[in-house]
Order: sequence, then C-alpha cells, then structure tokens
Amino acid sequence: MRKPKVVVTYLEAGMGHIVSAKAISESLHQKYGDQLNIVDLKISEGNEVLQKFEKNLIKDVKKSNKNNFNSTMQFFCMGAFGRENTLALAHNTVFARANKQMQKVFALQRPDVIITTHFSPHYAAIELRNKYLNKTLVATYNPDPNVHGWWDNRSDLFFVNNAHAKKEAIEINEFIPSTVKQVNFTARANIVNCNLTKEECRQKHDLPQDKFTVILADGAYATAKLKEYANEFCKIKKPLTLIIIAGKNEKIKEYYESKL
Repeated sequence: MRKPKVVVTYLEAGMGHIVSAKAISESLHQKYGDQLNIVDLKISEGNEVLQKFEKNLIKDVKKSNKNNFNSTMQFFCMGAFGRENTLALAHNTVFARANKQMQKVFALQRPDVIITTHFSPHYAAIELRNKYLNKTLVATYNPDPNVHGWWDNRSDLFFVNNAHAKKEAIEINEFIPSTVKQVNFTARANIVNCNLTKEECRQKHDLPQDKFTVILADGAYATAKLKEYANEFCKIKKPLTLIIIAGKNEKIKEYYESKL
C-alpha cells in the first residue's frame, strides 16, 4: 500500500518557523517513519519569486522588531478592514505571485498532509486544498505565543503552545474549537535528548564552573532587545559568564567580539 505523503514546509521569516518545522519532521520520522512518506520541503529553493518573498519577510521581521510602527499599522488595518478581508486581499495583490507559486510547489508534491509553521504557506495550502486537493489535510503549528489575525481559521488542525493562544484562536479568530489543539513547545531531538548536567555542559564548552552564567537569546535575528539587555549585564561588576546568541546577526556578533 502507498504510504501517506506528509509534506513539512520550511519558510524563513525568523528562525522560530524553521526550527519548529525541523522538530516536527524529526518527531514524525522517529515515531512514524515506517508508516509515512515524510518530505522536507524548502519552499523557496530554486524559485526566484519565493526567494524574493522570503527575503522581504525577513526584512519585515527585522523592521518590526527594531521599530513597532510597521506591525502596529498592520494590526490597525487588520482590525479596521477585517482579518479575513486583509488576509485575502494581501495574498491576492501584494503577495499574489508568491501565493500562486507556493500553491504550485505544493501541488507538485501531491500531498496527503501539508504541515506549515507560518501564516503565508498556511493560507496558500488551504486555498490549494479548497480549489484542487480537497482530500489534503492542512495542519499547522503556530510557534508564536499568540494567534494574530492572519492565521487562516479554515485549517484542519491548528496547534498552539499555550492556553491563552488556544482561547485567542477560538474566541477572537473564530477557529472551529475541535480543530485547535494545545501542545508543548516544539524542540529538536538534540535538545530533548541532551542529558548533560550543568557542570558537564560547562566543561564541554570550556566555561568557568564557579561563575554565575547567563544566556541571552532574542528572536527576529537578535534585532529587538538583545543588545540593550546585554549591555546592562555587562555593567554588572560581579563575576559573570555572559553568553550572547546572535544567530544570523553578524553586526551584533562582531560588536561583542570586538569587546573581548
């Protein structure tokens, strides 16, 4: 018998979407690898339209975290003109080419299940399902702590990571209650299976055993508050090990390397 085909989609707009998709894929392979045909699909790979779309998403994420004017205006318009109206309008005007390309990429896979972690491929997958692949199931994990208005409520399964998000999805965004499921935060296997003690971790990474240790990480490519917080920690006069996770932010990395 043919194994059901599950397509796990990857679109970068902050690394949270990527690592969540990777964690889901790893778990599916571990638990159901012999029962499912699991495909990791990098949506923009080899597609100029989607590569440009992805780059614009990344720029928007960085801008919104440096200055919240962009996101404030987006949410204002969403409220003023209606969540579903602005979602459909944006994906059929500004994002029209990307929306069509995503549907084309998904259709070529002929999937039984499409798994997404970002609102844009989520919308494209639902539109494709409704138009052509009505037997395809669309399942989505929302990596954010809340459910904003651009998550399409027509999903077959919508996973959230906290009770507030579940309530928001159902009561504010009008998801069908039976489609919304609360789960734990996703984590990749190398994190879940790490059994080293604090002392062993410090020894492995050549860190002082006797100093209080703080790790700072920030979303949106470390463009929001990481530098501000790190500078405050640097003012502390007591013995301290400060680990700053810069991710893809080369400027932040170079800034703190210059201070070593």
